Amino acid sequence: MADPIATAGITAQACRIMEKTPVSSLADGGDLAASLDNQYLPSINFCLAEYDWSFARKLTVLPPLSALPAGVFADPDLPGTFQLPGDCLVLRKVYPNDLAYRQDGTLLRALQTTSLTIRYTAKQTNEAVMPPAFTLLAAYELALRLAPQWVGSRTKREDMATMRGQILVAAQMAERTNASHFRLDGRDDQPDWATEAIL
Repeated sequence: MADPIATAGITAQACRIMEKTPVSSLADGGDLAASLDNQYLPSINFCLAEYDWSFARKLTVLPPLSALPAGVFADPDLPGTFQLPGDCLVLRKVYPNDLAYRQDGTLLRALQTTSLTIRYTAKQTNEAVMPPAFTLLAAYELALRLAPQWVGSRTKREDMATMRGQILVAAQMAERTNASHFRLDGRDDQPDWATEAIL
């Protein structure tokens, strides 16, 4: 069960989006509270996976496994095996840039057999560290998941879906100020095809 206090912001917002009175607690025993509790974490994780959000971004160094877990066999093509962190939701990048690798469940296989660095999106439920645009996005995702049961108007549901798409774009645009404008993969910048077409 999600923490009723920690999720008050997103769940209350989702209720208002659906034009429902916010629940007092996710544990109040009501049907709406149960639905919110059931879909809260899946909604957060879905939104987290959509983009490399700066507030959920982590880098870490993975040591190679000295022994493979039971039932796991070595890959002759990728001899290095590493355990991904428990809070890893989406693997975003493996360093160095030209390293051959493959994710197999919670394991990472790589051509490199020594420690390597990864960047990933971590699972996150602390709303205090989430920017406002993301919490609004998560609220819309949560509301949309509950809408078939709790929102009778098809037009209202369609409007919610449209608004969710617009908020995702706005949230991603807000992230642009969180990093300098250059590629991190060592490759040359790619021209904007739309600009080239105009020129």
